[in-house]
Amino acid sequence: MSNTMTDFVARHLCITGGTGSFGQALVAKLLEEKNHVDELTVFSRDEYKQYRLRRRFREGSYPTMKLVLGDIRDQYALREALEGMDTVIHAAALKQNPAGEENPDEFIKTNVEGTRHLIRAAKEANVKRVLALSTDKAVYPTSAYGASKLCAEKLLMAAQEKSNVTRFSVLRLGNLLGSRASVVPALLETEGLDAGKVSITHPKMTRFSLTLQESVAYCMQAVNIMQGGEVFVPKMSAYRLQDLVTALLPQAELQVTGPRASEKMHELALSVEEARYGYSFKNFFLICPGPHSNLFWKDRGEPLSDDFFYSSDHPERLLQVAELRQMMDSIK
Repeated sequence: MSNTMTDFVARHLCITGGTGSFGQALVAKLLEEKNHVDELTVFSRDEYKQYRLRRRFREGSYPTMKLVLGDIRDQYALREALEGMDTVIHAAALKQNPAGEENPDEFIKTNVEGTRHLIRAAKEANVKRVLALSTDKAVYPTSAYGASKLCAEKLLMAAQEKSNVTRFSVLRLGNLLGSRASVVPALLETEGLDAGKVSITHPKMTRFSLTLQESVAYCMQAVNIMQGGEVFVPKMSAYRLQDLVTALLPQAELQVTGPRASEKMHELALSVEEARYGYSFKNFFLICPGPHSNLFWKDRGEPLSDDFFYSSDHPERLLQVAELRQMMDSIK
């Protein structure tokens, strides 16, 4: 997967949730490689992480960056932050599954209502492009997190059909290895607590995997080519949970606890129903639920078969332990 910085179409860019793991990786990519972004607004509610980001990229050395403290639950703060922006990458979300099961109302306020605020603010500010990050857990959701992201996707697709200026699209990602919300930090913390013992839900459980760098590259590509109304699904590798533990902690003793009530054994990033209006490209699949996006893409990609689905347990996608270890070394 490649994407050169010189052809990135965004010039006035706002990243919501811009101090999260993905947001920081994208900010680093844009600033450290001297991309010609004229204005980069990092919108987030975490003042400490903004402080850390400001220390890393001192504003005097990076005059294009502006840090804005605010919450996507506050539509007025969001509207002000989007003034003059041509592109928004919507990464702000609550993501921790257990927290979502205990506090579903909070996930609705941020992931659903926050997305609705973003849609309204983007239209009022005449933003050209909005690319929202979603998750494979939005397909056949069993958790509050997955259900809230499915609702967010539906809001964005519906907004596209009513928009004359702003384009709305979705990038549906898998587990971002190395992010705070991924399984890797949890495994390392568990191992440190109990003398080499690691608790996992099920050894054969599988998950899609992307590094933060890969997700940033897919995001930039999607922003460049989006027409509005698409759901982009990267062609991702996957792993068994047991193999990930072996790659990280080869001497650890496994303690199997069993899947939680809302936890799937395997993830699905693209369903059979979506394949009816889906297309395959070199690096990604494209779902076109709306007539506008379907009209544009139908002669540019290979149509998916009616029985196609994209699951994390397919043998050809599963990384071996050595490959996982190499991936872990690359993100340290």
